[in-house]
Amino acid sequence: MKKRKMVVCVLAGALAAAMLCTSCDLDAGIPEPSSSPEQTASLSSQEEEESEKKPLKDREVKQIGDTVEYTYITYGDDMPTTIACTVQKVEIFDNWSDTGIPEDDFLTNLLNENQLVLLEAKIKKVSGPEKKEDSWDSILDLSIINNDVKQMMIEYRTLMPADVVYFSGYSESSGNYYNYWLDPSEEEVFQVGYQVNDPIFERGKKFASFDNLDGLALYVSHSSSDDAMSGTIIDLSAE
Repeated sequence: MKKRKMVVCVLAGALAAAMLCTSCDLDAGIPEPSSSPEQTASLSSQEEEESEKKPLKDREVKQIGDTVEYTYITYGDDMPTTIACTVQKVEIFDNWSDTGIPEDDFLTNLLNENQLVLLEAKIKKVSGPEKKEDSWDSILDLSIINNDVKQMMIEYRTLMPADVVYFSGYSESSGNYYNYWLDPSEEEVFQVGYQVNDPIFERGKKFASFDNLDGLALYVSHSSSDDAMSGTIIDLSAE
């Protein structure tokens, strides 16, 4: 196989006063109606929006095994796509060669001799448009970060994630190493490999990048949001 190139209190209403009427005795035990499914969904959506508006450092951090949903607009289509991502496993290798994955399956021009993080995630397309010729989903919505990168995101609103050097969902028909496609309701387990970079120095000062594994986490982008730093962090450091 030829080596490939590089191509995240207002109440609805007040309770009615008790009526001093004996004819209402039959209604005394009837409970108030519960919220409708539409109201519940609306509240859930509002809570998600409020969470996304919080500063990154104040947002709830998810754990391995938690399912995170995110929504984006598919390129060339006005219909939103909703993806559910569940991280199932994380492995750290001293070198890419220790993974047992053939070298030709990597983006070889990005490989180095540093540690490699191999993430296993179940991806499910909850809803979205049907397949068109040029419509694809991207695994780049999942970004491996560390404490340094997270701090940069908080201070400068800039994301500098690790390089993706391996993606098990790659197919030559996609035209891009990071592309994949799932039909609505379809799910698949993917492996994604991220390379630890060499340290970068600018004018003698160390640049914040993914050059260590301190505070290892996954940032799931919510690309449908107006806020470029809107997203969810999944803690991977416990693995």
